[in-house]
Amino acid sequence: MTRGSNVRERLLRAALELFSRKPYSRVSVGEVAGRAGVSKGALFHYFKSKLDLAEGALMLFLEGLVSGPLRRILESEEPFRVKVGRIVELVLSISLKSSMKALLFLSTVYEELRRHGRGQAVVGIYDVWMREFARFFRENGVRHPEVKARVFMAVLDGLAFQCMLMPDEFRDERVRGAIIREVVSMLRC
Repeated sequence: MTRGSNVRERLLRAALELFSRKPYSRVSVGEVAGRAGVSKGALFHYFKSKLDLAEGALMLFLEGLVSGPLRRILESEEPFRVKVGRIVELVLSISLKSSMKALLFLSTVYEELRRHGRGQAVVGIYDVWMREFARFFRENGVRHPEVKARVFMAVLDGLAFQCMLMPDEFRDERVRGAIIREVVSMLRC
C-alpha cells in the first residue's frame, strides 16, 4: 500500500467511525482529520468536500463489510440453505456489532447524497445485489427469483433494523436458527 492510499484509507476509516457515532451534521472535517492523524489540508487533498468524504466512508462500509463477504458466501460450494443462513448471519452480526447510529449514518449520508443528486452509487450497489440474489435464486430453482430477491433484501434490511433495536433477542442462537429456517422456507415456496 502506498503512503497516499494509506492516508486515504485512514481518513475513510476515521470518517466511518465518527459518522457511525454522530449525525453527519455534527462531524467536522477537522475532527476526521485529527482522528486520522493528518491535517485538514491533507484531507482536502483526497476529498473535495465533507460529502465526498462521507460518500467514500459509506462505500467503504458497503463494499468492505457487506459486498465482499456476500460475494464470498455466494461463490462458496455450500448448499442453498447454508448460503442463505450465512447471509442472514452476516447481516445480524454486522447489526449486533453496529449501533443504531450506524444505521442512521447509512440513511443520513444517503439522504444527503440524494439531496445533491449523488445517491446513484448506493442505489447501484443495491441494484447489483438485487441482480446477484435473483441469479442465485434462479440457479437454485426458486420461483419468481426477481420478486424473491427484492423480498429477501427487504427482510435483511428489516432484520438489521430489528437487531439494532433489540440486540439481546438476536443473540440467542435458537432465535437466529428459527429466523433462518423461516427465510429459507419463504424463499422455497
